[in-house]
Amino acid sequence: LNEQSITGIITGIAVTSALLLYSILSKPVAKQGLIGKFLNIPAIGTIALGFPIFKSGLKALKDNKRPNADALESLAILASMLSSRHISSLTILLLHNSAELMTVYAMQRTKKAIRELLSVHGDSVWKMMPDGSLVKVDIEEIELNNQIVVHPGEKICVDGIITDGVGLIDQSAITGEYMPASKSINDEVY
Repeated sequence: LNEQSITGIITGIAVTSALLLYSILSKPVAKQGLIGKFLNIPAIGTIALGFPIFKSGLKALKDNKRPNADALESLAILASMLSSRHISSLTILLLHNSAELMTVYAMQRTKKAIRELLSVHGDSVWKMMPDGSLVKVDIEEIELNNQIVVHPGEKICVDGIITDGVGLIDQSAITGEYMPASKSINDEVY
């Protein structure tokens, strides 16, 4: 999927909407020859706005020897233009651009959610003080040989060796294994 910029897609939607409004409000043109069907404002706009779709459709036919959605949309747009139904061709473009906008938006949200899931960094940890008390400190304050305490469900934000306790640790962000690993005293944690 070639991801387009959201601003580019929104611009395409705005221009297509303007051309569609123009086509709806303008008087129908008298019967035209084949060339005349492509030499009017809605047709020229449709060709310009639909060029990436036409290009993608032709590439799919050439490379894969079978049509993709863009090839079918191109065929529908050209058929609409040949029958002088510019409102139909512009509506197809508007629907295509709207679908692209929703796809890009969904992809951006998905990428953000995946980044958040895979992030292993944290802002703070529970540091064990010499008197045995726990103090929540920024991760930058942790030094070599400090002891930290990790409660169930918390992220382990530092590398180290387990000195007390047993637990199941989700290492999938690092190792790719989906099953939690059992860790106990003297096991290393990354």
